[in-house]
Amino acid sequence: MTLPTQDHDLLRRRQTALGRPAAVLLVGAPLVMAAGRVLLVPYDHQDWNGVLDAMAAHRGRSDGGWLLAVAASGLLSLTAALLSRRLHDSGRTGAAAFAAVTTALGWAGCAGFATAALLVSVMAGAPDRPGQLQVMANFNDGPGNVVFLLALTGALGYAGKRLLNPFPYSNMNGGGNLDD
Repeated sequence: MTLPTQDHDLLRRRQTALGRPAAVLLVGAPLVMAAGRVLLVPYDHQDWNGVLDAMAAHRGRSDGGWLLAVAASGLLSLTAALLSRRLHDSGRTGAAAFAAVTTALGWAGCAGFATAALLVSVMAGAPDRPGQLQVMANFNDGPGNVVFLLALTGALGYAGKRLLNPFPYSNMNGGGNLDD
């Protein structure tokens, strides 16, 4: 058995290091999501009428926030893929596959929530409020739960990545810590 040389270890570290575009994406995507959250009118499952009133009163701002949330969901799924790639490059292919699939499903769920909010925003301007409330309640009690399960799957994926990589700031190629 031969030990890798210091040059080989350095080359392997550079191959698993994130480039500048990836680093920008890892910082920028959560900022886009935060900006969207500041602008949007959030769901309140206990007061659908209040949600409709707020969305009708602040439609442009809320729609902009929800559209940013959809965009951020796509960007954040890319960051999850980048981080999964690092797991793969370190030889943890099973963990990488689990993380990639579950986080992609989770961000699809978040995009689903945001798209539903855009529909609710359009619905808020219609005159038949009792019908709107019934549609929202029926959707929330039935097929809307699939979107919730997608988001929950994503949370499990992120928790799984944390459990599978308990030292996220160490270099993931087996070379030791950042001081090596």
